[in-house]
Order: sequence, then C-alpha cells, then structure tokens
Amino acid sequence: MNYVVLNGVKSTTVKGLLIQSLPPITKPQMRTSTQTIDGMDGDIVTKLGYAAYDKQITIGLYGDYDVDDVIRYFDSAGDVVFSNELDKYYHYQIIQQIDYERLIRFRTAKVKMHMQPFKYDAVD
Repeated sequence: MNYVVLNGVKSTTVKGLLIQSLPPITKPQMRTSTQTIDGMDGDIVTKLGYAAYDKQITIGLYGDYDVDDVIRYFDSAGDVVFSNELDKYYHYQIIQQIDYERLIRFRTAKVKMHMQPFKYDAVD
C-alpha cells in the first residue's frame, strides 16, 4: 500500500484518504551556465548547483471520508517521506492549487509538491 508521511503524520491516519500513486525516484537537474567564446571551439559549461523540482502524487477518496481533513493534511510544508523510499526524506512545500472539486466529484486528484534538490537520511 502506498503512503506518504508529511511532518511525521502518516497519510493512512487521514480517514478515507488513499495514495494511488507515488512519484518515481529521480535525480534533480543540474543548473548550468554556458559561455561561448569567439575563436574557441565548443563552450564553457559552469555548474551552478542543483535545481528545485516538483514531485506529483495521485490521491483518492474511499469509504467514509472528511474532505476537510484531507485539505488540512495537504495544507503544509516541511519534511516528507514516500513509502517507496522509506530511508530518505525531502524538504517540500505544497504551493500549487489542488483541485478538491475534482477530488470530491471523481474521487481522485493530483498533488504537486515543490521539492528542494537534496534528500536526507531518515535512518540514524
């Protein structure tokens, strides 16, 4: 069963919330600066650091649910652990709108989390 842990609270504790899909494990993109110099073959690429990126999960509703509990659960920022990568956690913010109307009507919605580029060891 898929689940997420937002700031220490497991999604399975939210009544009627189902995590239908988790994001794949990916490496963030390296930000670069490219400089072309006249008379020189090729170019100079300077690494500037890793870029923040978005991860998306698909959520659903089942049984007896309270949509307000789901809204409160995803109105957050902090640390997230995904069940497909239990030994790591990420720093995240939910800054994009979640279509709760779609969630109520079709019992499914997408949640985008804005992730900082590094993951941290969740096991001491």
